[in-house]
Amino acid sequence: MQSGILIIGGYDPTGSAGVLQDSVIIRRFHIPVFVIACAFVYENTCRVANVMPLDLNKQFELAMEENLQFKGVKIGLVYNKAQLELIGNFLLQIKPGFIVFDPVRVSSSRFLMSLLTPADILFFGREFSPVLTPNREEYIDLFGNVPPEKIVKEYNLSLVIKGMKKAGNKVTDVIVTYKGEKAELQHEDLSTSDIHGTGCTLSSLLSVFLFRGHTLVESYKLALSEFKNALKNTLKAGCQRIFI
Repeated sequence: MQSGILIIGGYDPTGSAGVLQDSVIIRRFHIPVFVIACAFVYENTCRVANVMPLDLNKQFELAMEENLQFKGVKIGLVYNKAQLELIGNFLLQIKPGFIVFDPVRVSSSRFLMSLLTPADILFFGREFSPVLTPNREEYIDLFGNVPPEKIVKEYNLSLVIKGMKKAGNKVTDVIVTYKGEKAELQHEDLSTSDIHGTGCTLSSLLSVFLFRGHTLVESYKLALSEFKNALKNTLKAGCQRIFI
């Protein structure tokens, strides 16, 4: 059976974030995907206006009918705890080799998109050992000032925290795994409010290299290199730039 990646997240009609962007990025590397949409997000590149949760059961049924073995899962926007529990039940059936979870809770325009609590995400982490990929602000929103080492040890997950430290025009991304591994990667600050879908793009690239069998640290280094190249190839579309 052919291997692929299951993508779970929000449907962004701009096509430059959410499951649409995830699928485009991953398929560029000739990896098959199947998409499950947790919510339709009423948004443009300027702002989010509303989020409508979608039923997952029929989508899971169709995913099981697809002739794919889901070697990995990439998760973005999950609307609430009930959806996360359904996702967990499905993961127990498909038993993926890795899970990348980019926990989208608040949009860049400060709209509350998800009702998940930090406790919901930590419970999921303890059950399924995902790789969480928050930026520094998202990490603090989820876990406050609790050290990453304590989070991964207590909740059996791994963390890739983007821009955890900053000095001038340099940032340091911190990787901590539940197996006790730790790495810090310093690079030029790539954060920008001018481009739509940066978080989705980087976490999708991370999924690509985990799918290819690299370690988490190796995968992130490769993803970061691809992401830097992607930043050079954008198009002005509305209020922001989008990846092309």
